[in-house]
Amino acid sequence: MKTLESSDAGRSCGGLVVAVLLLVVVIGGAIYYFHSRSPSLQNAFRSLKESSQDAATTSKVRTALFLSKRVSAFDIKVKTSQGEVTLTGQVPSEEIKAVAGAIARDTSGAKQVHNELTVHPAAERNP
Repeated sequence: MKTLESSDAGRSCGGLVVAVLLLVVVIGGAIYYFHSRSPSLQNAFRSLKESSQDAATTSKVRTALFLSKRVSAFDIKVKTSQGEVTLTGQVPSEEIKAVAGAIARDTSGAKQVHNELTVHPAAERNP
């Protein structure tokens, strides 16, 4: 009789494993289906990816400007949207404006640079 009981327990445990595996496959299939069919979900993932890439590009440009001896002393603001970098702020000369633009263009992730820096000879260095 003990042999019969252990074989019944093994069968019910095996059935439970099959049921759990089947449930995992169904849930995985549903996630794949909704992900591949839902444009809003795809757009959300794409938007998240772009915004993280833009943040990384902004950080790279800011770091490159900070490390430059010629432009690090000036308050240059950097924004990135869809790989397009925009520089704003005031610098004392056209030369520094051009150097800042070149640094931004040479930074990986920058697809295009909008150099909106204004030249103001009295622009002061950051303390």
